[in-house]
Amino acid sequence: MIRKGIVIDEFLKSLFVDKIDLDDLLIGDKNYLTFASRRLAYGNDYLVEIECPKCGDIQEVNINLANLPVK
Repeated sequence: MIRKGIVIDEFLKSLFVDKIDLDDLLIGDKNYLTFASRRLAYGNDYLVEIECPKCGDIQEVNINLANLPVK
């Protein structure tokens, strides 16, 4: 599925009880469904390591996904 480029679409199909045509969804809808499924599966905390481009220092940052704006 990865080689065919359909892994995300197959994942999204598995989220729905009713069959839907994923071509009817906008790319923003697909992105939000992927984002929301991540939050439901793993929670709102997203721990990342960010490297400073100037000094190379690495800092761990905990991002609360529930606080991100939805557009």
